[in-house]
Amino acid sequence: MQITDIIPLDNKRRGVYIDGQYAFPLYLSELNKYNISEGDKISNETLELINEVVHRRIRERILYLLGDMPRTEKNIRTKLIQSHYTDESISPVIEELKDYKYI
Repeated sequence: MQITDIIPLDNKRRGVYIDGQYAFPLYLSELNKYNISEGDKISNETLELINEVVHRRIRERILYLLGDMPRTEKNIRTKLIQSHYTDESISPVIEELKDYKYI
């Protein structure tokens, strides 16, 4: 798998594309930490670590949103998609939190 593009999302985050497909947003410090640059290959181990970070970040974001006020699953998904997370990343976290009856 190869990093095909890294685009700015805001001042602190970049969108990472793998093999031409949008994969996930990362903070600038994480790009440096995982040594991710456009045109580089990404190992499965690194991708697994990043997916764990993204999963945790999505879970924390959902819990933050729910702390504000009750929200529907659709509203949560919309907020996360606006934050540049993919549906493939969001769905497992939503299912996990449904098991705990948070959603």
